[in-house]
Amino acid sequence: EGAIITAKQFQMQTGIHQVVFKGTAEVANHAFQKCTSIRNLMIPEGVSIGDGAFYGCTGITQLTIAKGVSIGSAAFRSCRGIIDLTIGEDVSMGDSAFGECTGIRALNILEGVVINDRGFWHCTAIKELSLPEGINIGKQVFEDCVGITKLIIPEGAIINERAFDGCTGITDLTLSTKVFIGEAAFQGCTGITKLISPKEVNISDLAFAGCSAIKQLTISEGITIGKWAFMGCSGINTVYANPLFDLNQLRVAMPELSPQVIRDQLYFSVERSPISNKGAMQRAFAKLLL
Repeated sequence: EGAIITAKQFQMQTGIHQVVFKGTAEVANHAFQKCTSIRNLMIPEGVSIGDGAFYGCTGITQLTIAKGVSIGSAAFRSCRGIIDLTIGEDVSMGDSAFGECTGIRALNILEGVVINDRGFWHCTAIKELSLPEGINIGKQVFEDCVGITKLIIPEGAIINERAFDGCTGITDLTLSTKVFIGEAAFQGCTGITKLISPKEVNISDLAFAGCSAIKQLTISEGITIGKWAFMGCSGINTVYANPLFDLNQLRVAMPELSPQVIRDQLYFSVERSPISNKGAMQRAFAKLLL
């Protein structure tokens, strides 16, 4: 009980087909690195997995991670054989823990999981992604995961800098209330066509920069929008904004659009019914230019 598998103990031993943790408390750094014959792996509750412990174990196809496991940096990086993955409750993950696991198709993350920077970076096959409420996603966690097509950001989630940068496959994005979207979080997601921002959402600088396919934007109450948040979103032709929204935020968020274009394309709505008289809107923009 409480046994430790030491650093590099079984590194590159390709004859190992199965690993069973009986009373093991810790798997040290690079212990099973590039043991390419391991197939099925179940990490039991409370075990600590060191940095690079299973790096490059390309033979693993089925992986189960129980509650409370601690996963070090790059612990499963480049395990390209993993197809379906469920991360148990209260698991903590180091940087790039599953980076470049290009075989993962379905990813289910349970409550209390902490994902550090680049956790699933370049996992290009992920199509199904389930996130719990209140999750905190580190920087660049899903960067270049081009396979994701539908994404729901749950209530209270914190999406940090460049978390979904370059996820060009996302076409259906749903934001929930009380969400924080970090700098450049969805930068270059060129598949998104419509964005509805519900109440109490914080959109940081450059959050959706380069999302050129967005055509419609809805801004609800309690929204804050940072500088250049929609820079390069040249496709936007309709914006539904609540009556109390600060127009200056929108002008700063769309720096490349001239006031004339915005006047022609921006609509204030009450219950999504565009106001027909644009005179007041035009005067409001004129004041912003003074």
